[in-house]
Amino acid sequence: MAILPPILAVVLTNTHFCPPQFPVLSRFMIVFVLFYYLIIFSYIFLSFLTWFYNFLSLLLIELSDIDYSDVVIHDMAETKLSHIEDVRYTQSGFVPHF
Repeated sequence: MAILPPILAVVLTNTHFCPPQFPVLSRFMIVFVLFYYLIIFSYIFLSFLTWFYNFLSLLLIELSDIDYSDVVIHDMAETKLSHIEDVRYTQSGFVPHF
């Protein structure tokens, strides 16, 4: 996704989509590319924070799970291994349903 804007810029300039007599289009493309990279960086940063702060600890006698879903909201669950009966995993969101 990060190399898409340079490829589009080369294609659009070779097809004369943005002629030099319309400098407004060039400025708009620069703003659009910066906004595009801001969205990509935000997605990568939030994905990293979600991965880094979700913690699962499996010891010999107990299982601990700490999930951070927001800056101040976290969910903590602990149980002994002898009490575990069923293990299910549900992934929700836009990408899994797409």
